[in-house]
Amino acid sequence: MYRSVCTMSRFCSSSNGLVPRFLVVRNNFAPKTATLRYVSPSNLRCLSSNTSTPAPSDNEKKKITAVVKNFSFSSLFQVWMNGLIQQEKEESVVNEAKDTTPSVTHQDKQEPVVNEAKDKTPSVTHQEKEEPVVNGAKDTTPSVTHQEKEESLVDVAKKSAPSVPHQVKEESSVKEAKKKTPSAIDLALNSVVKVFTVSSKPRLFQPWQISMQNECSGSGFLISGKKIITNAHVVANHTSVKVKKHGSATKYKAKVRLIGHECDLAILEVDNDEFWEGMNFLELGDVPKLQEEVHLVGYPCGGDSISVTKGVVSRVELREYSHSSTELLTIQIDAAINSGNSGGPVFLGNKVAGVAFEGLFWSDGIGYMIPTPVVKHFLDGVEEKHVSFGSMNLSYQTMGNSQLRDYFKMSKGMTGILVNEINPLSDAYNFLKKDDVILAIDGVRIGNDSKVPFLNQDTVTFKHLVSMKKPSETALIKVLREGKECEFNVGLKPILEDDINAGYGSFEDLQVKKVNGIEVENLKHLCQVIEECTTGYLRLDLENEKVLILNHKLARKANSTILKDLKIPSAMSDDLQPKQISRGRLPPRHSKKKN
Repeated sequence: MYRSVCTMSRFCSSSNGLVPRFLVVRNNFAPKTATLRYVSPSNLRCLSSNTSTPAPSDNEKKKITAVVKNFSFSSLFQVWMNGLIQQEKEESVVNEAKDTTPSVTHQDKQEPVVNEAKDKTPSVTHQEKEEPVVNGAKDTTPSVTHQEKEESLVDVAKKSAPSVPHQVKEESSVKEAKKKTPSAIDLALNSVVKVFTVSSKPRLFQPWQISMQNECSGSGFLISGKKIITNAHVVANHTSVKVKKHGSATKYKAKVRLIGHECDLAILEVDNDEFWEGMNFLELGDVPKLQEEVHLVGYPCGGDSISVTKGVVSRVELREYSHSSTELLTIQIDAAINSGNSGGPVFLGNKVAGVAFEGLFWSDGIGYMIPTPVVKHFLDGVEEKHVSFGSMNLSYQTMGNSQLRDYFKMSKGMTGILVNEINPLSDAYNFLKKDDVILAIDGVRIGNDSKVPFLNQDTVTFKHLVSMKKPSETALIKVLREGKECEFNVGLKPILEDDINAGYGSFEDLQVKKVNGIEVENLKHLCQVIEECTTGYLRLDLENEKVLILNHKLARKANSTILKDLKIPSAMSDDLQPKQISRGRLPPRHSKKKN
């Protein structure tokens, strides 16, 4: 077997980034595509597997050179050869002078070793560190001191130079992977919808009047179970909700299955099989890391078609949601979030990393999304038909001052937070006391700044651990009380939340001054006035000039639902239970009889 290797140095294809250093010529195969013209005996290497074959003479090399010049190469090497011809024209004189030197060590050092099997080539007379024969065989290359007197042709098969096909395969595999991995826009086209809402907000100061209807739009996306996720503020106070698919002019009527005002999320359903044809369901992913690239998809203002914006994760922390004033986990991104983006998915790769819901309009490049842990907690509540987030209902202060830690007998290495006040209605009121130092929750240590580890790369306040608990669950609280460590299983039921009191989450520990203009004397009198209410709305004037308005009829219905869902036996104690009262009028007063 005779093989002629024509080396090609100082050439790089700009189209694919590969650097061909040689071509293998053997056997009698050569498709007619292109012809190599610039070949000289100096860059021709003659190899033979037969060590007894004498080395070729100069005349024989010239004959082989003449033959190689007329060899045809496959289209795979067309670009390489064109570049080679151009460079060889410019440097033919210099190369010819260098090639006349018997030693080719300098040239050979430039050529990479391309044997994937990593077989070592023994030292040879005319070439140091010569490349191995690259026809795909695993045999080591013999000494290049002999040559058979046969002409060999270009091998177009995959057994030619392994370095070139190997790189081509790597590049093609990357392209194949990119083709198989769908982009954010590919996923969004059949999974992100535009939400149209007609709403009518109640008038807090004129509850007897109905506000004019308002139209707005947002975004939503499909998940398994034929459900659509959007923001609660997109469908709040709705009278009509419709959705539209990408590329369709039809608006389908949607039904709001459940709203979680605390987490600003809602679930929609569409009872129309035509809507679900050709639609894809998105999968929820994990919390992205800082500086990871994400894509926001939705229908923001400024156009009617779908929009995709790109950004990175800037911050992960607990933040107060503007819709409910509830403090939950939030991710800040620098992608633009405008009106209409609310409810749209934020992609990390091919999975949803969160739901876009608000931004800072007085600043640039600051938007927020609801991360998947909050979304999954909400979806769990949907199945239970009640969405709520755990809360300890207490106020605290950090322990950053060393004198403060010494006073409360904290040993070296102890960290935690100091309890200031506990809500009497919370379960923690039965276990914790003022001046207790909370050291850990469920075995997770709390820092002196109230932070706990999160995702092994960041920290968030301990409230995140509490908020991810269900109302029926408890947390193991480790406290330091008067220098002694104690542990308690504390229930984390939040202040009762329902659609009827949405937006009143910040009204905590406020005294009720008046009910429908009647000054409240005590708790029993408050219950009596509410029970005797005959108007359509209840107006409660609170301290700090706060006002709370409730639809009386809907509030009664919601009250029984809340008691049932949270397994509360009674809304009030027996001594506060009102007597039989005739609806619509107060009990008559008995006047004294005249003598």
